[in-house]
Amino acid sequence: AKHSKKLGTVQYKWYKGTNRSPYLELVPTTQQKHKSSKFIVHLHFGMRSMDWIPQIRLVPNRCNIKQAKLDDEQSTSFGAAKSVQSQLYNQSLLYDARHQFEDPYLSTLADYPTVEPTLVLIQVWALKRGLWRNHDGWSKENVAIFLLYLLRTNRMNPRMTPIQQFTVALQMWATTNWLGTGSASSSSHLEDETKNQVRASQSQASQFVNDGASKRRLRRDVLVLPLEEETEKETIRQSELARLYERQTKDSPLTDNDPPTLMEAYASVEHYNLGPVMMDPTLTYNYLGDVSPNYMKLLQYHAAKSLQGLKATRSAFEHMFLENVRFWNQWDIYIQIPVRKTSEEWELSTRRLVQKLELALGNRIYGMRVLSTGNGDVSLQMSDLDQFPSEAVDKNSTGKQPLNSSPTGTRKIVLGISVNPETSQRVVDRGPPSDHREEVKSFVDLWGEKAQLRRFKDGAIVQAVVWNDDDGKEQYQNQVRLQGGYIEKIVRHIVRVHYTKEQIDVALPHLLSVVDGITSNERAPKLLVDPFSAHQQIMKAYESLASFLRENSRPLQQGRQQSSLGLPLAIDGVEPLSPCLRYSELFPPIPHPFLGGNASTSKKVSGALMAEPVLIQIRFGASSKWPSDLKAIGAAKTAMLIQLANGIDAAQDSDFDGPIIVTPNYVDLGYRGYCFRILVRADAEIRMLQGLVRPSAVASSLLKDLTRVHVVAPQHHSMMHAVHTLHPSSGAVVRMAKRWIANHLLSGLISVEAIELIVAKVYSDGETRREAPSTVVSGFLRFLHFLSSHDWLGEPLIVNPRGHIDESEIDEIHQ
Repeated sequence: AKHSKKLGTVQYKWYKGTNRSPYLELVPTTQQKHKSSKFIVHLHFGMRSMDWIPQIRLVPNRCNIKQAKLDDEQSTSFGAAKSVQSQLYNQSLLYDARHQFEDPYLSTLADYPTVEPTLVLIQVWALKRGLWRNHDGWSKENVAIFLLYLLRTNRMNPRMTPIQQFTVALQMWATTNWLGTGSASSSSHLEDETKNQVRASQSQASQFVNDGASKRRLRRDVLVLPLEEETEKETIRQSELARLYERQTKDSPLTDNDPPTLMEAYASVEHYNLGPVMMDPTLTYNYLGDVSPNYMKLLQYHAAKSLQGLKATRSAFEHMFLENVRFWNQWDIYIQIPVRKTSEEWELSTRRLVQKLELALGNRIYGMRVLSTGNGDVSLQMSDLDQFPSEAVDKNSTGKQPLNSSPTGTRKIVLGISVNPETSQRVVDRGPPSDHREEVKSFVDLWGEKAQLRRFKDGAIVQAVVWNDDDGKEQYQNQVRLQGGYIEKIVRHIVRVHYTKEQIDVALPHLLSVVDGITSNERAPKLLVDPFSAHQQIMKAYESLASFLRENSRPLQQGRQQSSLGLPLAIDGVEPLSPCLRYSELFPPIPHPFLGGNASTSKKVSGALMAEPVLIQIRFGASSKWPSDLKAIGAAKTAMLIQLANGIDAAQDSDFDGPIIVTPNYVDLGYRGYCFRILVRADAEIRMLQGLVRPSAVASSLLKDLTRVHVVAPQHHSMMHAVHTLHPSSGAVVRMAKRWIANHLLSGLISVEAIELIVAKVYSDGETRREAPSTVVSGFLRFLHFLSSHDWLGEPLIVNPRGHIDESEIDEIHQ
């Protein structure tokens, strides 16, 4: 600090999530203003060697910390907590002497010139996914050692191109059983952890919690960096530490269940609790000892998705190395949890909390990630991108951080959660059978007072947890359906029981109020405060009207042409066209008491209920009776509408009420409280216009309009309705996007259909290999991100939710 004018700025920084050992960052001064330095110096302070510590003291089953350092409140998981804390302490000692285990092998990478560009590809790939410079993730040295391991084990050939070597690394990441989950890779982050959760029904699932028994059965893959010109097995046999461990375990074991070999000790999930394992040739130092299981699951997930993208995506390079899928645009729900006031270190406390949350949420979620360093805004400076906490070195600085402070320098734990929409709304979690006493105790310990003894329809009397109780936490009508089911409620409960009593915060909790009504105990009309119910009500009215038109347009007797409506042709289909019939109307219509149905029982209304007519079209069956002249076809369509209006008027059906207005192009009528506008689609008219050899400008314009209204619009409606059926939150995202565009005075410039197509692209973009949004908030944020990042001038927007557009057609569109 005394020579800062010569050296530049000097700061304390904390790396790898440890608040015990900061390093110094020196940024040299530059003579030119507004220009950054060409290099930065990091001064790390560590041990010269590990010779002063007996090697046997650093194996997984040896403890080097005092028992009193553990909190008394953790008595239920005392043994596991002690093991994790001891292994983290041992790892921190080894990390301070890591140069002894890394430098001799990193220097040999100079013999492989293709490794450097491969390492750059991995850096860019990981940076785009928020997996680089994480406090609990792989470092550049880890990746370099990993590539050396692939070369020495002949899994990777030095003559391969960098992209081929990069693919081999992804394959190894995706298929290795790093965490002892019982399976090398999976399509979701937590699939393997939730194998013991049996889906009983849509609203129930049996959850057997026996964490200790499962750990005893699980084994991870252990990688050992071979010595040059030797295999892994030969390197393991030459390890002095491995032989010493075997002798001491055989002669004087610490416990009855000590693994007989050092390799088995690292492979056992019960005995080694930190995460993935990649050992140095002496079996002393785990290169991946700082890598958390939470990070490793996410790395495996992205590696598996990237491999799929390399095989199936035409624009693989763009989505692999150009698109940002970082922390803040990757998850469905973001939750901030205050760090509890304790002497416990942040990393140990957070790992235990994440383990409890993953166990409680089970298959309700695809995955979970704690906010780490290296997830800042990529448009900011490098220091902000890293997000390492820092402190300027001066006479007042101490170089100390609170032990329970997060690696990003805050006093909060930020969680990102990916929601499984198929299971997140499950109401009941059933416990194990009563004769499984160990599992029942684990179940009750996990859920606390929420677990209650209940009787089910199958006669079973077991402990269970029910989540649809009215606790006053649900503020909106469709919060469970649109905001991740009961995820938020479960997280709040687990945090309160196992971590802290302080209030947790959910990101953008009230954004849903833009498109949903507030829950109230007052007896307000359901349709006025619940848009989802309003959409359902109008769709029921549409289905009833479509059934009425089809049934009453059929001939009364066999051989007779006349129907009860007096139409000469039977109505073959009734097709919806209105946004309110696909859950995307911003303000869905409310039944009017003067337009028929049950609402017409009272002819009193306190105010005006106004809405756009609900647009539908009818299509008649194939017939040769259509005229061969365009004007005559138009007149025939008008005559059909007049006869339809007269037939409905003569039917005297109570569901119809109000005036019936007939125009040359459509008829407006009231049915069950809604105003429907009916168009007639005549395929003969479209075929005639398409068959013109030299169409006039008027004919071309008419064909374009008819195709847009009668052909394209039904196809668009069908596709949007299919997207909503597969992703229920997409309709609310469309409505929120409409509101946002209207607030920015752009409603007249961007059509409703264009908004729906952009949202459909967000939910069904198979090229990105990302999970579709499962909440309204995440869907809307991805809509804004896509709107701001897509090259609208240079790239067409291709929406292909059903996969009906093949590669040749996509090439034609681009041309």
